[in-house]
Amino acid sequence: IGDAMTEAEKQLAKKDYLKKVEAADWRRLENTLKTGFEEIDWDRVTASLNEVITSAKLDSLDATYSKALAEIEKINAAAVSEQLLVPDVSEQQLQTLKSHLKEALSQIKALRSKKVIHL
Repeated sequence: IGDAMTEAEKQLAKKDYLKKVEAADWRRLENTLKTGFEEIDWDRVTASLNEVITSAKLDSLDATYSKALAEIEKINAAAVSEQLLVPDVSEQQLQTLKSHLKEALSQIKALRSKKVIHL
């Protein structure tokens, strides 16, 4: 718009704009915003944010545990072919760790499937 207008047209547009800004009911706008702010259900907002944060943490744990479980599977496969990458770790220790990771993953899955009831 500015490039297509002459200097006089720009001044006229600016004057018209400032007139409209001065005519605005700023007190009413302020009161509307304050009322809207006071009507926000902050408990619900907080609960929603907490749900999202918890979900992100569960996603992170799930990814980390799944990656660790995949690494243990690689170690098991290497052990079977006599190329154990971690010679000081016993098969029983690997199985125990694998079991713990699987249990943690199932707990994460169970937590995700629980429905939250808002009162």
